[in-house]
Amino acid sequence: MLNGILIIALFLILAVLMFIRKIPTLLAIPIMAIGIAIIAGVPFGGDDGVLSQIIQKGATRLADAYAVLIFSTWLGQIMLQTGISKSIIKFAAELGGDKPLLISIS
Repeated sequence: MLNGILIIALFLILAVLMFIRKIPTLLAIPIMAIGIAIIAGVPFGGDDGVLSQIIQKGATRLADAYAVLIFSTWLGQIMLQTGISKSIIKFAAELGGDKPLLISIS
């Protein structure tokens, strides 16, 4: 029971730190992975330990998540800097004023 509470607390702390932009997501994901494993009682060394399973093999297992994160951040910054986001929001607000239910469904 205590392990579950500690895991949830670790997640919430890191989620809040990411939300208020005190820690980047690329750093929070490995911290969370290592922290959850240690809280759950996974041994630090050995073949099934934190060093071999999370630190050594974790980077290759998280490669897809890291790629999505990097490219989505890049695309988001491009959309902000070029003004695409503002025009999409403005256009959606203008359309939503006439028939908000129809716009929200489609």
